[in-house]
Amino acid sequence: NSILLIHFVELLSCAVRNTNCQLCLLTVNMREGFISKIKLVTIVFSIGFISCREMVTDEFPVYDAVPVVNCILVQASFLSVNLSFFGGIDSLPLPFVDNAKIMLYYNGEQREQLKYEGEGNYSSTSIVEPGSVYLCKVIIPGYDTIVCSQTLPEATQVIGVEPMGLAGYDEEGFGYHGIKFSFPNSVLEAKYYEVSIKSLSFSEEGIMFHINQMATCDDPVILNEGVSIPLFSNEIITDSVYTMTLYYYPQSTTEWIEGDPQTTFLPVVVELRSVTHDYYSYQKQYCLYNNGLASDGLWGKGISIPLFSNIENGYGIFAGYSVAFSDTIIPK
Repeated sequence: NSILLIHFVELLSCAVRNTNCQLCLLTVNMREGFISKIKLVTIVFSIGFISCREMVTDEFPVYDAVPVVNCILVQASFLSVNLSFFGGIDSLPLPFVDNAKIMLYYNGEQREQLKYEGEGNYSSTSIVEPGSVYLCKVIIPGYDTIVCSQTLPEATQVIGVEPMGLAGYDEEGFGYHGIKFSFPNSVLEAKYYEVSIKSLSFSEEGIMFHINQMATCDDPVILNEGVSIPLFSNEIITDSVYTMTLYYYPQSTTEWIEGDPQTTFLPVVVELRSVTHDYYSYQKQYCLYNNGLASDGLWGKGISIPLFSNIENGYGIFAGYSVAFSDTIIPK
């Protein structure tokens, strides 16, 4: 064993001093299998010692300033647009556009010019309605006119909801609840959806909605999408009514009664969003984009995913959704 250790140290020293040297053979009177293992370890250690290293640059190329339009239209809400300029990785925060003229067209007719509110935000007095065509023309001095348009689908109603109570525990021991809900489906029309389970709390200011974090998922329709968010299409739904099961982490309040803690789960509602195809495409790409950023390169593959854009003569997203809520239920 002492002879083996001496030869091993000599071999490593040789590799560090001269990367072109040949690996010397270990002539130790041992079984062939054991010698093979020693050679493998030697090669691994040698590669570690002689591997090349290069300083990562902190100088990035200069990008042209390209306008970015961001607008999510929501049923029964005022339309608003945010304008900024595209930049490089070292250009945060992005510069806002404060000298634009945004004209809003409703079903082909000019309706109003949006008002600048500061920090790149432009607001309108128009409330978004499903089935209507909304088109914006953005005029920024020195740039081509930006055009974007969208039509929201009608909301799909939630026709049944059932709380399942405690459904399981995750790897860290936290319990999660389940909920079932149903909605009608048209097999003749492509539709796109997003689901959010929200808890309700009450205060002097009114009703507050709190988004619940999603837990594990085993619904085949969502699994078919290949993303980790409750975003899906009706591509593989063949029935006129579909029942979906989702799992979420409930929110609760705790109060002490006669020295004992009493936990009460907050009531919840299911928010079913009927989203546009552009919204569906953007959210799906955005999820994959974030997954690529979160990868450490060891346990997951770092992949560069471009973000979806539907803006003519610029970047960004102009999309939206209509909303339907279920009845309020009390978790078991």
